[in-house]
Amino acid sequence: MPPQNQPHEIVLEIDQDGKISSTVHGIDGPACTELTKWLEEIGVVEVDSPTADYRKLPRQGVKVGR
Repeated sequence: MPPQNQPHEIVLEIDQDGKISSTVHGIDGPACTELTKWLEEIGVVEVDSPTADYRKLPRQGVKVGR
């Protein structure tokens, strides 16, 4: 699941044949797949191509206290 309040963007493109293409920006690692699961409910996902961000380690916040 993507970190809460992490800014991100989902870009959807629909071609003339009705095929939908989506790209998630701003989420590192495989958490982006959770953001686009709803696309499987409206149609068949023919291709799932990860972007360079998919291969990055997810951003993590570290709090150090004394």
